[in-house]
Amino acid sequence: MDKLQIFQSKEFGKVRTVLIENEVWFVLIDICKILELSNPSSVIKRLDEDEVTKFDLGSLSGITNIINESGLYKVIFRSDKPQANQFTKWVTHDVLPSLRKTGSYSINQTPKELELKEKEIQLKTAEFLNNMADSILIPEYKQILNAHATKVLTGDFLLPLPVVGEITYSATEIGKMLNISANMVGRLTKKHNLRTEEYGKVFYDKSKYSSKEVETFRYYIKVIDILKNIVSTLSA
Repeated sequence: MDKLQIFQSKEFGKVRTVLIENEVWFVLIDICKILELSNPSSVIKRLDEDEVTKFDLGSLSGITNIINESGLYKVIFRSDKPQANQFTKWVTHDVLPSLRKTGSYSINQTPKELELKEKEIQLKTAEFLNNMADSILIPEYKQILNAHATKVLTGDFLLPLPVVGEITYSATEIGKMLNISANMVGRLTKKHNLRTEEYGKVFYDKSKYSSKEVETFRYYIKVIDILKNIVSTLSA
């Protein structure tokens, strides 16, 4: 018989679990709320068919999506919330052991096996971060992801995080400051050789019209005064 259990945490809130044929399932909307994932439908698309199903919670909540343990870990991997690791520990150290004590779930799963499962989660999380880093063109973002991958595995940043650099401004932002168009900013900086490493740096942003990344040059603050003088000369 299906059995609904509710777990409460001061830090994370409520998580509803369902035992179906001796397998634990988690109410997806509860997990998404904790991990600040705003679109459960999008999350479902990334899960395998055997990791998600429907369940009727009754008249108060109706039919909802539930995910199994494998699906839960995949959802956790998608969250960039700092507390995601702590949530994983709560599930593996409190929720699952509590279910084991009832004799209703994983009666053969020992504390050692739970510890190994947590280590497996850490390995998969680190692998996910490294794979994401490989697919990104921006060096600073690569460095951040790789650094966090080492922290997941060891608890420390064995690889350094990038040093916070100088603030940069887009052509549109500078144009608004100087009351000229972004196109004019582009033309003037190109004409006066201001699109170099001394005056800014290249970023890769997602295109508004496709999934491709497009190259964008952003300027350091020193360019604003230079352009201001150029514009005033043109207006004289």
